Formats: sequence, C-alpha cells, structure tokens
Amino acid sequence: MIDYSHEAAEYERKLIQVAEMHGELMEFNELLHRQILAKDVLLRQLREELVVLRGPLPYERQASSDSGHDMESISLQRPLINIWIPSAFLRGTANNTHHVYQVYVRIRDEEWNVYRRYSQFLDTHLRLKKVYPIVGKFDFPPKKAIGKKEAKLVESRRQMFQTYLRNVINLMMEKSQHMAANVSKDMLISYLPFFNDKLEELGKRGKKGSRTSAATVPMSVPEGAVGGDTVQAPNEGHYQGL
Repeated sequence: MIDYSHEAAEYERKLIQVAEMHGELMEFNELLHRQILAKDVLLRQLREELVVLRGPLPYERQASSDSGHDMESISLQRPLINIWIPSAFLRGTANNTHHVYQVYVRIRDEEWNVYRRYSQFLDTHLRLKKVYPIVGKFDFPPKKAIGKKEAKLVESRRQMFQTYLRNVINLMMEKSQHMAANVSKDMLISYLPFFNDKLEELGKRGKKGSRTSAATVPMSVPEGAVGGDTVQAPNEGHYQGL
C-alpha cells in the first residue's frame, strides 16, 4: 500500500501558505483602499480651498465628459483672471445710502479695483442672460425691499457676487477662444465694461461739467461682448435700489 502522508502534509502546508498570502493581500488591499480614500478626502479639501481662493474651476464639464483630458492639459487652459470681492461699504447721503462692493481684479501683473452697487450687478446680469442664457442658472442674489442694508444680507451678497463673477469669467473664457488667447485688462473690459475702473472717474468729470460725457464711451464691440457698444457710467443721482 502506497503511503501518501508526505504528499498530504506538503499539500496542507502549501494550502496554509496560500491562505496566509491571501490574508496578507487582503490586509494590503484594505490598507491601500484606506489610503486612497484619505487622499480623495484631502484632494476634495484642497479643491474646496482652491475654489474659495480662486473661484470655480473651469472646463469641468469637458473634463467629466471627456476622459481623454488630463489634469495637466486642463490646468494649462485655466484663465488668468482672478477676482475677489473683499469688502462692501456704504455710500451716499443720509437719505439715500447704498452699499458698494469692492471688486478686485488681477490679470497676471495687472490689478485694479472697481466699485459696484447692486443695481449695476443686476444690469450686467440681465445683459449677460441675453447673450448667454445659461447665466440665468447661476446663483444671483434677489432684490430685497426690506432689510437690504443688514450686515448678514450684505455679506451673503458679497460671497454670491464673488462666485457669480468667477462663474461668468469661466463661461466667457470657455465660449470665446479669442478672449482666452488674449487675456488682458483691455480685453476683459471690451467684453464686460462692468470691469472698467474708469467709470467712477468719468462720472466725476461729468458732474463737474466736463465736455467729456460720462454717460457713454464708444468702444469696439468684440463678438460675445456684453454691453460693449457703450460703457454706461454709474448715475449716482438715479438710485433704483441697493
């Protein structure tokens, strides 16, 4: 009779080795999975911080629909227009005060501030919707008849305006290759006179009786420009709401 005890013992030993290797692989896989989840959480946190500082990331729709785009190529297409609204403050006389929002813009080495009230944001929003209907889906603070000067509402509007303008810039850079390829202060103003920092100066000259009209300043009209036919200077005497 043939004795297979040695082969059986060897087979049992190999089974134990395989079971141990399988257990180690399972532990390694679980460790790797936890590390990947931790990195995903970190990436989401970093992305949220970047969005807060820089604004919504552009070309997200293309990145999600086209797996061929890598993150490096997307980052190279990022617009170089940075927008912040760091503050809001009251202007006007005692009987007609309104909040003005400081809009800080930086394009490479160019940086400037513009100061806009709610009615100017709203006018730009309405013009944009005519050119880009999708803008109507962007969050935009509604008008308020009561409590519009409360600090909480002003702060909420400040944050919403900042995100709104960043979304608008991303959209326009996406829609206009000409604008994206020639990013500059003059180019931005030609597309969106809202960012013209000369409006306040023109308004002051107009009040002093200068021959240069503060109401309109002719400009070239690039394709896709919003209100580019004329730059409307702010009319402090006709306040239509905060």
